[in-house]
Parts: sequence; C-alpha cells; structure tokens
Amino acid sequence: MPKILVVDDEPDNIELLSQILKDDGYNVIAAENGRKAIEIAVLGSPDLILLDIMMPGMDGYEVCSTLNRKVKTSDIPVIMLTAKASPEDLRRAFGVGANDYIRKPFEEVELITRVQSALKLKQSKDELKNRNIELLYLTERLQTANDMLNQDIAERKRVEKALRESEERYTRLIGGISGYTYSVKSDNGKPVSTTHSSGCLAVTGYSAYEYEVNPFLWFSMIHKGDQKMVQDHVNRLLSGIEVSPIEHRILRLDGTVRWVRNTFVIKRDGHGNVVAYDGIVEDITERKLAEEELRESKEELEKAYEELKELDKMKTEFAAIATHEIGTPLSVINSNIEMLEDGIFGDITGVQRQRLEVVRSNVNSLIRLNREMMDISRIDAGRLKLRLEPCSLSDIAKRGYL
Repeated sequence: MPKILVVDDEPDNIELLSQILKDDGYNVIAAENGRKAIEIAVLGSPDLILLDIMMPGMDGYEVCSTLNRKVKTSDIPVIMLTAKASPEDLRRAFGVGANDYIRKPFEEVELITRVQSALKLKQSKDELKNRNIELLYLTERLQTANDMLNQDIAERKRVEKALRESEERYTRLIGGISGYTYSVKSDNGKPVSTTHSSGCLAVTGYSAYEYEVNPFLWFSMIHKGDQKMVQDHVNRLLSGIEVSPIEHRILRLDGTVRWVRNTFVIKRDGHGNVVAYDGIVEDITERKLAEEELRESKEELEKAYEELKELDKMKTEFAAIATHEIGTPLSVINSNIEMLEDGIFGDITGVQRQRLEVVRSNVNSLIRLNREMMDISRIDAGRLKLRLEPCSLSDIAKRGYL
C-alpha cells in the first residue's frame, strides 16, 4: 500500500485530504509544518508528498527545495497544493523540484488522478533506477569476469610461455647430454637384467624401458667390429677382474654410428662374488671425429714436410751445381780480361781499356754473388757455420750505396 505524506498547516485540510486518500486505499501520514515534514520524509520515506505552499515559518517552496537537495528524499515526488495559479508561481514551484501542482479548491477526482499519475511515474522511475542498479551490478560483475578472464588469458600465456621455455630447455638439455649410467645384474657369471638411466635415449635412441624389456639390447647395439672386444671385457668383469674403460662404437636406433667410452665398476656380495656391475657410457663421437681430423692433418703435414725437405735438398744440390757451373766461365772471362789488359794479344786503345774495366767490374760482381750463393748452399747443407758479430747498420747502408 503506497504511503503518502500530507503537509498543511490547516488541520481541516489535513483531515480532508487524509480521508479522500484513505478511502482510495492509501496509507496517510501528516505533518503540520515544514520542519516536521522534512523529518518525517527523511525517516519514513513516503512514496508521495502533498505539500501546501502557504505555511508559516518554512513555506512549501523552501521545504521542497530542502527535500530535493537531500539524497534520501530527492527521488520522492512532490505535488504542490496552492491557491496561487500565476505562471510565476508555477515556475517557482517547478524550479524548487515540484513534480506537479493542484489548485485549491480541488476536485476529489482530480486529486486522485494526479496522485495516481505521480505514483505511477515514481514506480516507473523506481523500476528504472532498480534496473540501472541491476545493470550497474551486472556491468561490475561483467567487468570483474572480464578482468578475471584477462588474468586467466595472461596466466595461460605465461604458462604457455613457461612451457615452451621448459620444452626448449629440455630439448637443449637432451641435446647436451653426452652420457648416461646403467647397471647389469649377473647370476652365475651371466648377465640377467639391465637398468639404464633416462639419458640413454639421447645417446642411443633407445628408451630405458626398451632396455628393461630386452636385457640383451645393450649388446646388440654394439658395432659388429667391436662386439668381441666388449664381450672379452664383460667376461673378465663377470669373472671378477677389474678392467679399464674401453672405447667402442654403437649403432643408434636411427642407424647412425656413435663412439662411446664405457667405464665399468664391479659390485660384489659379502663373499666377494660378482653380483652386478655398474657402468657409465659417455658419447665421445665429437672427440673421436676431432682426433681423426687431427690425425689426418698430422699425416698431411708430415707428408708436406717430407716433400719440403726433399725440395730443399734438391734446391741445395742445384745451387751447388749452379754456382760451380757459373764460377768456371766467370774465372775464364776474368783471366782473359787480365791477358788483354797486359797486352798479351797486342796493344789496346784507351777506349778499349775503359770498356774492359766495365766488363771486369761486372764480372767481379757476378763472382762475388756466386760465392755468396755457394756460402748459402753450404749453410743450408750444414757445411758452413755462421759466426754472429755486432755490426753498424749505418756502415752496412753506406757500403750498399757505394
């Protein structure tokens, strides 16, 4: 049942309005002045206020303005009751927050109609307000759900990134594993079961489970050319003889050949009998390949060195022959120059003597060069040793220019 607050300073007016409204099914409360009306409106929250304008003390305009400013009462519709009907009075009433007005004296039908309209309008506004509140609540929930969804998406991306990084680390780790451990149990000197660590997958291509279900898989993967050597080592192990690590080839599951270093450690029971042996398999393929490349490079260098020595020997021999062959004609030429200068073959002119001097100078240069070449060949052959002495570079330079 809607609750209506009637505000009027005249008790008769309050009684008349109350009776009409109660007869129409409304719950009515009354206030004789403006301050009492504000107090009741704040505490009682009526659905509608019928407010007389002309009241002593606080008139209807001031009451309506005060109610309109308060948060708790600003949504309560107010119908002004006034004997004033001028446009200025109406503008002032609506200006302070009134929703409607009824002129005094009023008709009962008009009063009830205006009240019903105001209450329906308030009901519509309340429903709209509630819808807005619900919408705001749903919006907040939607925003919260959206934030949670974004957080979930961000967390999923973070997890996916971490998973990818973990997979990459695992891949790098598997790729970097170069060894694994294993254990072989024996009975009466014969192997009966093998257990391999997970690292065997990276080295051999076989999983630990495959070794578990096939105890002889470890031997079948050994290269045919190395099986006898490995078998001899295992036989010595099972007989209780300590053996040194061995290096041999294996065939991976993918068919590629890998080199491994196999280290064995015997396990004995309380009586000293061999009950098992543990091992470490290290992939040494890269080292073996490097050693092979180094061996081939060494062989090539040794071959080149021998060829170089042979060439050097040939050079020394050629230099010795060449200097000897060159020295003989130079000596003959020099002797003939001396005979020409001495006039053995007759007198020579001054110009001829000058030309002979030029020839002699060049022949002497060739003789000195030939002797130096002979010294170098003797040094290379080890037949001549050098004696080191301090010298002046400036003197050497001067002799070179002279």
